[in-house]
Amino acid sequence: MSNYNSRNTKILATHEQAGGNTRMLLLHTCDGGRFEYVIGSYFTVECNLGDTFDMNGPAFVDDYSWDWGHYFGEFIDAARYWEQVLAGEK
Repeated sequence: MSNYNSRNTKILATHEQAGGNTRMLLLHTCDGGRFEYVIGSYFTVECNLGDTFDMNGPAFVDDYSWDWGHYFGEFIDAARYWEQVLAGEK
C-alpha cells in the first residue's frame, strides 16, 4: 500500500460537497518515480511530526487519506473524470 503524504503527493484540486464530503484530485509520485492521479472522496488531512528536520527544527508532514478513490495513470483521464464528478452536482 502506498503512503500518501505531503512529501510525495500534491493536492491539485479540492471540492466541498454537501454533508461534509471533501473530494480531491491528487498527484502521487510512486516508488520508482511513476505518477498516479487519484480522485477520492471523504478526504482528510492529518498533520504529523516527520522524521526529518528543516531550518526551524522538526519538519511536519501532512498524511492524506480518503474513504474511496479512483486511480488513473494519465492526467487527461483523471481530469475528465473530475469534470464528470463536478458536472453531476449541478
